[in-house]
Amino acid sequence: MLGVYAVLTLLTSALASHAQEASIRFPQEPIKTPQAVSTLSGDQLFVIDSDVPILVFASPQGLVSLTEETGPLRIRERGKTTTYKGKHLVIVEAVASGHVELIVVAVGATKASDAIRKQLQVDVGPRPPPDPTPPKTPVAHWTFVVVSPNVVVNDPGFRQTLKDNGIKAYVMAANDPDLRAKGLSKAVDAAGGAPCMIAQDNEGNVLGQARLTDVAAARQFLQTLTGK
Repeated sequence: MLGVYAVLTLLTSALASHAQEASIRFPQEPIKTPQAVSTLSGDQLFVIDSDVPILVFASPQGLVSLTEETGPLRIRERGKTTTYKGKHLVIVEAVASGHVELIVVAVGATKASDAIRKQLQVDVGPRPPPDPTPPKTPVAHWTFVVVSPNVVVNDPGFRQTLKDNGIKAYVMAANDPDLRAKGLSKAVDAAGGAPCMIAQDNEGNVLGQARLTDVAAARQFLQTLTGK
């Protein structure tokens, strides 16, 4: 759950396009560490809460994300609910560590002095390592399904490659009733019909299937399955 700062109200100058003051509210740094630059960590939200339409820019880009929401909005965090009353909300979240300036301008502003600036020190903390790539299921059986003699089936180099990888090779005719009995007929259909090749693990589960066109395609299919 993302942490949320308390809210501090700031009032901007009256704009020609608005009959009353534009109210834009920023989060503030916790009282324990008051400073001009707020710190935004990776488990926090920085919510800009406005009664009027606003534009928010981050400089430089890439350190935070900006998400527009429609208020009022209630966010519950650790047993405490914070209500953002404005109709126009922008939620700022940390993306990468660094120093960023937020520039907030009410829509319709005509002077540079109408912009409100807020400095943020973004600290996302250490990134967890990516999940390891799960190991590929070893291919144990390789079935050639053919309708006539096939150059790949008879290629000694490819047959040796299968053997070197501990894969047993089989050849079955496309009209062999054992295809259905062994649960391979669906794989033949998925490959687009015979001639094709079907790879299975040691339990007989189909790992993949492909059309049997030439040796290069067969080697590519094998590499896709084994990563070798």
